[in-house]
Amino acid sequence: MNLAFLLTILVVAAAAGLLRAELAEQPRLESVVCRNGAQLAAALADPGVGTALLPTDMVLKDDDWASLKTPVTVKRNFTIMGTAAERLVKLDFNFVRHKPVAVK
Repeated sequence: MNLAFLLTILVVAAAAGLLRAELAEQPRLESVVCRNGAQLAAALADPGVGTALLPTDMVLKDDDWASLKTPVTVKRNFTIMGTAAERLVKLDFNFVRHKPVAVK
């Protein structure tokens, strides 16, 4: 067999192993149900949460962030999903300033 071909196979195999190891090391992020703005703000601030589930429409207020150090910095993927199957859920950030999220 060609030496270059064998080296290519070796490099691909090593890269696949590193990718699997990296994926295995990533922490599992939990999903939480957020019934109000304060719960959604807390979910954004919690590095262990990856998904916020909204059962109803929501309008955020400045007061929702009162217990948190703002701006909240999110360094992970974060998904916000509605749970109502029959209709879309609306999320209104209501012009909340300097609080929600500074993504880095």
